[in-house]
Amino acid sequence: RWMVRHGHLAADPTADLRPPRQPRSVPRAYHQDVVVRLLAACPDYRARLIVLLEVQEGLRACEVARLEVGDIDFEERTALIKGKGNRERILPLSTQTWEALTSYLAERPLKSGPLIRSRNEPWKGISADHVAHLVQGWLKTIGIRGGGHRLRHTMATSLLRDQGADVRDVQLALGHASLSSTSIYLPFSDARRLRQVMDGRWYGR
Repeated sequence: RWMVRHGHLAADPTADLRPPRQPRSVPRAYHQDVVVRLLAACPDYRARLIVLLEVQEGLRACEVARLEVGDIDFEERTALIKGKGNRERILPLSTQTWEALTSYLAERPLKSGPLIRSRNEPWKGISADHVAHLVQGWLKTIGIRGGGHRLRHTMATSLLRDQGADVRDVQLALGHASLSSTSIYLPFSDARRLRQVMDGRWYGR
């Protein structure tokens, strides 16, 4: 294309060729120690809740920002998550997240509206970009260069690698429309699971 554009060729001989398919990289997760240090560095209950919503529940920054008080079922300890493409899912809140949520609401009683509020304008919620900016800043205070989206990767890889979760459960938790989106995490569990499935078969002597 460059040679055609600059007059070195009359036509592009590669116009009908498909580019090679690039392999999808395996998402990088934070080590458990990083998450522990990050939670310890959180300045208040709001910060702790934001981090736990990402690392325990696997929420995207936009999902944290969209979460409202009315989305929380206080009897069932679940949350209605509004994800990409207006897709909704109900997630159980982990004990650790629940404790952070109740501590946050005890400090800042809220009846309705956005769950995560602005410090300067407490009647307003915060944007997804601001959620990402906050988490990035807290990570920076513990010497980690990275973003909050890796907390979501951390949740997915931990479920597969440490908890032995089924990939379809992880798909549901992450709110992926397609299983192929979740399959990028399979290298963390497939080798061990495949060995368990395949080992023990023996033919002849």
